[in-house]
Amino acid sequence: MITTEDTRVVKPWGYELRWAITDKYLGKVLHINAGEALSLQYHNRKDESILVLKGTMDLDLEDDDGALSCHHLGPGDSRRILPGRRHRMTAIEDCDVLEVSTPDLDDVVRLEDRWPRDLCNHITRRTSLGFVAVHSNLVPNNKEHRLMATTVDAVRATAGMAVSSRPVPTHRAQPARIRISVVVPTRNEAGNVDALEAQLGVALAGVEYEVVVVDDSNDSVTRPTLRAAAARNPHWRVIERGQAEQTGLASAVVAGIEAARGRAVCVMDGDLQHPPEIVPQLLARIEAGADLAVASRYMPGGSRAGLDGTIRNLVSRSCTWLAQGIFPEARRTSDPLSGFFCCRRAAISGLELKPRGFKILLELLVCAPRLRVRDVPFVFAARLAGESKASTRQGILFLGHLASLFAYVPRSARPLKFAIVTLGDLAVFAGLLSGLIHGGVDPVPAWLTATAASAAGHLALLQLAPFRDVARYGEPDGDRLHYTAAGVSAVTSFAVFAILLIPGKHHLFLIAAVGQACGLIVMLAVHQPAVWKRLARMLRLLPVVDIDVLARRLGAQEGFWITGDGEGPDPRLEGIGGLVTREMVATASRHQQPALFVERKSARPQARLNIDTSSALVVPSVDELGEVSAVAVFVRRSRSPFESRHLDEAISWMASHSRWSDQPAESQGVA
Repeated sequence: MITTEDTRVVKPWGYELRWAITDKYLGKVLHINAGEALSLQYHNRKDESILVLKGTMDLDLEDDDGALSCHHLGPGDSRRILPGRRHRMTAIEDCDVLEVSTPDLDDVVRLEDRWPRDLCNHITRRTSLGFVAVHSNLVPNNKEHRLMATTVDAVRATAGMAVSSRPVPTHRAQPARIRISVVVPTRNEAGNVDALEAQLGVALAGVEYEVVVVDDSNDSVTRPTLRAAAARNPHWRVIERGQAEQTGLASAVVAGIEAARGRAVCVMDGDLQHPPEIVPQLLARIEAGADLAVASRYMPGGSRAGLDGTIRNLVSRSCTWLAQGIFPEARRTSDPLSGFFCCRRAAISGLELKPRGFKILLELLVCAPRLRVRDVPFVFAARLAGESKASTRQGILFLGHLASLFAYVPRSARPLKFAIVTLGDLAVFAGLLSGLIHGGVDPVPAWLTATAASAAGHLALLQLAPFRDVARYGEPDGDRLHYTAAGVSAVTSFAVFAILLIPGKHHLFLIAAVGQACGLIVMLAVHQPAVWKRLARMLRLLPVVDIDVLARRLGAQEGFWITGDGEGPDPRLEGIGGLVTREMVATASRHQQPALFVERKSARPQARLNIDTSSALVVPSVDELGEVSAVAVFVRRSRSPFESRHLDEAISWMASHSRWSDQPAESQGVA
């Protein structure tokens, strides 16, 4: 029985589509354009459903009290969908998008047709589970009923099913796409709320915007004031965090970014030291092509006049110098510790941020070194009301944040890490050499012993610190090339040592230091990815690792390259049952993010254990310039799907392939 009780409303291109489906039918909508909205009214009264996303989207889910909560979802994320609730999705980027499935069914209805922009009047599609009726309401109401009846009649004629042909009520149009979300973390800022609301309204007049306030206040005034602002201003939303969630300003900013729905996200303080009139300038930089626009106090036209006192000015400037001295990534802007910036949300989608304290911008700069950054000058104004949140504790958190970025982001601060490892190596070498020579050991054996001991520690520390991400280029050939470079370093160092030693045995320590420095220079050179690649090609030190070898090693039945811009169908992807789509591959390529996809297991109470499960690995191949040349896809169909360890192994081998061989061919396969 098909009835209009079971109706989904879709708006893929600004048009409204509806299709009526059976009570236990499953629906999939392929392709929603960036910025367009999709709404569902799900009426399955028997089972809750699972919404699985194959793209990057925002999802508003109706809570128990009727309020809509916002969730940011990425590829493979899922949310539970309850009967009778309202849901609204907005695609951040073009993607094959939505899958709604109930736990007690094994199949998913797929509307594979990509509807043209002028929209067909109706589509009737037969599947293994039933029939679907699609109609357009882009006609006067007196024709809408006839179009639906025609479509439903076609279903009735084909299936012999009783069908209701009542018109479907028109769904109200979705609001215009939000261009910018302004995230404002607040704590006891009641005196600034009204002025902030007024100034943002003036600055963003004519712009579709929203203000997301994340409030950690513990007074009795701020939250009622914010609630009143949100009640009278439809652009404002307030997120009130409980005591357990209040872990600092940076976590409040992260929560606001996750809740934001605009194409761009601007972060600013709520005390008006960040002038709202600068927000349109930041937005203009983003819409001109920048990924990150920073309001800077330290560029021509900017000023930090609003900082309280000489001491705070000195501390602020010293912290900036410290951050830029440690992290080369922070030198892309003149003010890496600014709390006033705007970013393109799609550019930071998928980043795992764990900031401490209040310097979220530094986290973005270090964790996303390829973002295009532009500065906008601004004058740091005096505070309108409230008091400064700066304290000794915030300073300690800042130092802890620097240490966390240094230790846990492998590519960060590479020159400093190399310098620390090198100085430690030289100290070990000098101490051993001095002790052995003073103990009566001949200089050459002493040098060999000291070099062997220091080199062993040096190689281990290089893999743990400055070259943690590139030290191992696959198994076992990565170690072979690594130790080949170590041998070159040792030979170079000993040659210089022996030549300078011939005239006499004086100045042994200076001579040894010169030789060791030459060896370290060689080691530093050959560890650069571009040098690795050139050496391997010129000297043919290693065999080329191809996709056939890797697929067999991973236990994949199929392995192939996907190249190009991600447009159009690919028969190889269609041949694996839609587990991986072309848009998912394109997303992995854009964000250089490897991914593991595993088919959802049956939720039946007594599911069989001898059923094969489909799984896939999607791994971008990055060249020496940091660009993705192709994406490798590996597919396995077995009772034991791919696991995270297989993804780690594939990443290691792909790193080796991208630096040792030419760009992958258009298509390769594995039997």
